[in-house]
Amino acid sequence: MVDTVYLTPSEWQTMTQGVDFTVLTEAQMEALIDRASRLAESEAGVPLGGSWLATDYENEQHSWRSTHRIYLYHWPVQTLSEVRIRVGAQTSAVIQATEIYMNNTAHYVEISSLALAFGVAPDIVSLGLAEPVVEVDYTAGYDVIPNDIKEAVAIIASAQYLNKKLFEEGSAGVVSFTIGSYQVSYGTKQLGGVAGFGNYIPDAAKTLLRGYRFAPYLR
Repeated sequence: MVDTVYLTPSEWQTMTQGVDFTVLTEAQMEALIDRASRLAESEAGVPLGGSWLATDYENEQHSWRSTHRIYLYHWPVQTLSEVRIRVGAQTSAVIQATEIYMNNTAHYVEISSLALAFGVAPDIVSLGLAEPVVEVDYTAGYDVIPNDIKEAVAIIASAQYLNKKLFEEGSAGVVSFTIGSYQVSYGTKQLGGVAGFGNYIPDAAKTLLRGYRFAPYLR
């Protein structure tokens, strides 16, 4: 999957005060935004190959649980196309979307016991693999990236750029800039030299991303 960026250079410039964009080329800004997007995803635990942007996922596999709950890798789920319980090498039972409860807050979908009793249970008993596998086709993510995510990426990109600039100039001053309602200010000495700024994420960005974390469930 191609890496997703959540902010355009023009959006970054519009929402930020305290960064001199005149010395940055479009390509340099795009590279900083790409780096910041990856750091934001890492902070929020976005699964490898995933994105906050609406994406179709096919044949995502999970172990069958006695609770009938499936903790999908990507959220929020927009639509479930199909859920299959593979009960044999060439055999699977398809569960209708109307029989599946979806909880975007707790990050799980659950197949009703009634659907299992009348549609799947006999196949599991007669054909069953020792550990049936659930296969899911679905669409998850946002059609429009929330502003909190955009601001978080802008904060990280700004911090990355200003830290690098100060270190290259041999300075150890104070970084300060404003994005939205967040004013970010900190001393660069705390970052530990050139090696320190590479993965630095300001607390303001962490706060903005808090509501968009992916739950680290056992799969």
